[in-house]
Amino acid sequence: MSLQNDPNCVQELIEKLEEATTFKKRGKATKRVLDILDSEQKLISWKFNEWDYAKDKIKLPSNARGLFTLLDEPKIAVRGYDKFFNINEVYSTRWEWLEQNTTGPYIVTAKENGCIILISGLEDGTIVVCSKHSTGNREDTTKNHAIAGQLFLEEQLKQLNLTTKDLALKLYELNLTAVAEFCDDGFEEHIIEYKGRDAGLYLHGLNLNKPIFETYSIEKVENFADSWGFKKIDYFIEKNIGDLKLKLDDYSKSGSYNGKEIEGFVIRCKKAEDSSDYFFKFKFEEPYLM
Repeated sequence: MSLQNDPNCVQELIEKLEEATTFKKRGKATKRVLDILDSEQKLISWKFNEWDYAKDKIKLPSNARGLFTLLDEPKIAVRGYDKFFNINEVYSTRWEWLEQNTTGPYIVTAKENGCIILISGLEDGTIVVCSKHSTGNREDTTKNHAIAGQLFLEEQLKQLNLTTKDLALKLYELNLTAVAEFCDDGFEEHIIEYKGRDAGLYLHGLNLNKPIFETYSIEKVENFADSWGFKKIDYFIEKNIGDLKLKLDDYSKSGSYNGKEIEGFVIRCKKAEDSSDYFFKFKFEEPYLM
């Protein structure tokens, strides 16, 4: 059994998260116990202040944005991406740092403009659909992204004669969280329009439910999307970072990709030192930063 699969490793993470809830300011964690929709089981949501992710002097127990553990056992139930940053936003996204510390191929995915939805499953076939830090019914908001995403997911699966239980059991078997962008102007409008056939759940990631960030290849994500009715994201591949920079600069002049207005790109690659997954983003100044 690898260390990342070791329950004791998750237990160690949870102990560090619990400790972080006692901090006054820097690195403080917020812990919330949440009800899972249509289940008696509960999740714990762990959240940090957004500005803490960018500070080199703060060592967080986890950089995951969207991290949920089961209340009754030391298991990660839902895991988002590790926080990643825009070009030049932090030291580790400067071009010179990226040239020295990352390796290709560079998988460049179009950044859809919606709200993040995290989808996972429990052992009994219960589907768990979350926004970054919440799941289930809420009384503190008029727009519940998690439930809206789950309703859309149910209709999506129905078109393929599949159920949320089918998907939940598959995700549980593979120990995965599916990461999608929910884009639907009928629910919530963003800068870029998503109506009719363009509306839906755009699958762009499959993360292993482990303390250390590990995500599936884009090819496996596409295959999973085909099997379960998700919309797929556009992407292209650059082998070296010099060509990547030239291509991104070129696209930024038009603010579009393949004739479609987008907000930018997410770039997936590997760290040179240990071949671990590494993400950064390249936002266009228009329309997203207007």
